[in-house]
Amino acid sequence: ARNGGLRPDLFSVSDDGSMSTLPPTTEWIEKYKFPLKDVEINKRLKKSCVVTTKLRKVSQTREIIFHTEKEAQAFCSLIKEQKELEAEHVRRKLKAALKGIKLEKDEHLDLLI
Repeated sequence: ARNGGLRPDLFSVSDDGSMSTLPPTTEWIEKYKFPLKDVEINKRLKKSCVVTTKLRKVSQTREIIFHTEKEAQAFCSLIKEQKELEAEHVRRKLKAALKGIKLEKDEHLDLLI
């Protein structure tokens, strides 16, 4: 059977040209990878989340549709929680790098990397 360039694990195309979607699984199929800092949840609408991703200078907004509203809520909560953990990690890393140095208000810090 031909697959017409589509991923064979998602679709089945018979020799007569008819296409059918394979049954859903509980497994996530990885298609894209983005750093968490480049993922922004714009809004959640019932069973879907509107997400903006950035890759270099290109931004894309997509709607991710879940099977249930609970799954959409869990996804948005997970992204929010992970972004908060990442921000806390950056704060701790900066504090450790400063080793107790106190900056004055509005004082700039130049980092040499």
